[in-house]
Amino acid sequence: VVMLILILIFAVFHSGMASLRDAGEKLIGERAFRVIFAGISLPLAVTTVVYFINHRYDGVQLWQLQSTPGIHQFLWLSNFISF
Repeated sequence: VVMLILILIFAVFHSGMASLRDAGEKLIGERAFRVIFAGISLPLAVTTVVYFINHRYDGVQLWQLQSTPGIHQFLWLSNFISF
């Protein structure tokens, strides 16, 4: 639940500020807008990632596929194809 809230907060601020970019740049200038945008987005992103890393093993595990034959190779192949 906390992770979902953190992601939603980041998404709202990041996307919301990105949608206001043209108006913000006209109002305060391109550089100032980028500094404010980064000053808000980066701490929110870092907080979300750090929380995820610190709590990655909390709760019920969704996937229990480690012992499934061929899963490791399948994931490597699908990851390779995606890039």
